[in-house]
Amino acid sequence: TAYTGMDAFTQALESYVTRTSNPITDTLALQAIEIIFQNLPQAVVNGKDAEIREKMALGSLLSAMAFSNSGLGAVHGLAHPIGARFDVPHGLACAILLPHVIGFNLRARPEKFTQIAKKIGVERAEDLPYAIKRFLERIGLPLNFREYGITEADFPGIIAESRSSSMSKNPREVSDEDLKEILKGVV
Repeated sequence: TAYTGMDAFTQALESYVTRTSNPITDTLALQAIEIIFQNLPQAVVNGKDAEIREKMALGSLLSAMAFSNSGLGAVHGLAHPIGARFDVPHGLACAILLPHVIGFNLRARPEKFTQIAKKIGVERAEDLPYAIKRFLERIGLPLNFREYGITEADFPGIIAESRSSSMSKNPREVSDEDLKEILKGVV
């Protein structure tokens, strides 16, 4: 539940800040961000709560409608090769990468990150990476890939395989050096 919920949350967040977002995807994404953030902790605690599950299903649907029309970003660009190479569940890979990629992208879309912060009850956009890390801890997820044995020696392969359409829509240009710095924060 935590993994899939964080995948949907990440999809919504990335679709909101992507280079190819638009007013319709923005509306869908912001609503999904708010719904998922408010309901995921309870869904993790009590997976049999049908009302919470219904809210999470709606958040996931809105997220999918947003990203299928605006694309994703560097989180998903990196999550795919990490999942394939190291058998990391996709939603977990997204969750671990998200605070670091937000930190990298903040300056590219400050107004949009400010709106995301407001939706989840955070005062300043600059505090989003910290707030997301606390959220991950609240739902029982790790903040790094240590248990998967990823090392700096693996970075070139991950980076080479990360150059997907998701990466091309990231709101900020991402060099190989930038990706290396992001990965250093999660191993």
